[in-house]
Amino acid sequence: MASRERVTSAFAPDLDEIRAWLQKMIATLRFIEMITAIVALIGRMRDLNTELVAQLAHLRRARPRQIRYAR
Repeated sequence: MASRERVTSAFAPDLDEIRAWLQKMIATLRFIEMITAIVALIGRMRDLNTELVAQLAHLRRARPRQIRYAR
């Protein structure tokens, strides 16, 4: 199995770096590595989306109204 090289930062992706990496993979006929990276990206996006949906559901859940007392 190929080593996992980082194409760009996960926190601030550089689209030009990604484009250059994809072009290099196509030019050198390294399709399996390219597909593996794309599938890993889709899996990571799915995991992040699931986490964000859960956070949003938690924030939107119905909460009892807060009782306020007059001073």
